[in-house]
Amino acid sequence: MGSSRSRGRGRPTKYSSRLSDEIRLRLEQSDTGLANLLDQAPDLPCPKTVWTWMAAKPDFSQKIAEAKERQLERIQYAGLELIDGVDVSAPNAALSLSKAKASADVRFRLAAKIEPRKY
Repeated sequence: MGSSRSRGRGRPTKYSSRLSDEIRLRLEQSDTGLANLLDQAPDLPCPKTVWTWMAAKPDFSQKIAEAKERQLERIQYAGLELIDGVDVSAPNAALSLSKAKASADVRFRLAAKIEPRKY
């Protein structure tokens, strides 16, 4: 679960509401977890820094929790759209439907794994 690549040494990133909002927005729009998102974005702080902020700033931690909830809802709706988007009159409809169902199932399982009490 740790970072697989090193970002190198540098000055610690300072917390700001602008950076907090950017992290929250990107998390809501991504299909990946917070650590992966931060590792893949060189313009964002490393996961350790963000986790430190979450421990020290309850309001930031709450924003991240809310962003994860919206992210999960978006991922689930994307799964439903995959199934609804299958053209059942197409010659290979059965194959398309089974692929869409498998893809949607992965999204639903991801949501259940991240938030088991809700899903």
